[in-house]
Amino acid sequence: MLDKFELAILRKSIRLLNMIPELKKVSNTNGGEYAGKCPFCRGTDRFRLQPFNAAGGIWFCRGCSDGRWQDIFVYFMRLENISFGQANNKVKSIAGVINEPVPQAVKEEFIRDTWQKTGLNFIEKARINLFKPEGQPAREWLHYRGLNDETIESWGLGCNLTSHYQAASEWGGNGKDIFFPAGVVIPCYTEFLHYIKIRQLTYTKVENKNHIIRGSQGYLFGGKSCQKALTAFLFESELDAILGWQHFPGAGYCSLPAGRPMKNEYLPVLSNVKDVIVAYDNDLPGQIAADELCKMNHFFKADKLPHGKDLTEFALAGGDVFSFLYEQIGKIPGEFNG
Repeated sequence: MLDKFELAILRKSIRLLNMIPELKKVSNTNGGEYAGKCPFCRGTDRFRLQPFNAAGGIWFCRGCSDGRWQDIFVYFMRLENISFGQANNKVKSIAGVINEPVPQAVKEEFIRDTWQKTGLNFIEKARINLFKPEGQPAREWLHYRGLNDETIESWGLGCNLTSHYQAASEWGGNGKDIFFPAGVVIPCYTEFLHYIKIRQLTYTKVENKNHIIRGSQGYLFGGKSCQKALTAFLFESELDAILGWQHFPGAGYCSLPAGRPMKNEYLPVLSNVKDVIVAYDNDLPGQIAADELCKMNHFFKADKLPHGKDLTEFALAGGDVFSFLYEQIGKIPGEFNG
């Protein structure tokens, strides 16, 4: 019987990416995340693979992996209908044959002051663009999602009118040109600008609808709204957080993608908050991530929405956002800063 250390070595010994063809990279999460057709249920665009994860290659299927990330052993058990012991022997027999060294990406360094200055200028132009005639499609898309112009302006949303590239040197970087797709610009800042996201309104299946501008740094979105709040809501999506703020101001509203850890460096923006209500999406990954976050002190899980995957879908279907949020506050200990 192999011990945990030996199992960990075997998990990292084989590159699953080389064994599953036609996967496309969709994000840089944990060294790179790839998507495509599931080799088991054959569902399209539901399979995810993180080949360079620190735990070894892990995979997930929204249709057939029971809502959990799985490893190389489960892959072979499912693929060949064999036991764990047989899968263990299979992995050992091919370890080092399919395995290739993990490419070591050269980390691009940015001069932070330059990135901040250029980023703030980009955001200001995007804010102006959103209210130009050319920005009307993006503005109508935001209106469709329930956001009014006052809210849009309060949160600094904007529009990048056309897809283009800019020299990395303009942003204080030293790598290749930086791509800026057309779409809705969503900035995250507290006293500093942390990241710029562009939500593409048109995209292909192999593209990520959410594009993060290079040089961005992960952070808790919406921290400024939490500075004077005793209770905060945490969503997966920035736009859900903004929609909640519009319907029920007074609480704090922030977002963090499902599966991302709540890092210690994010916590200062929650320093005045007594309770955090985690209102993640009504799907299995969202609920698993919410359960994990609620292991932290003073983090509480919101009720599932009566309908819709997230707060925006709930609102679009006629749901009463104010009443739902108010009810969640009434179900936790603590005091609401109204």
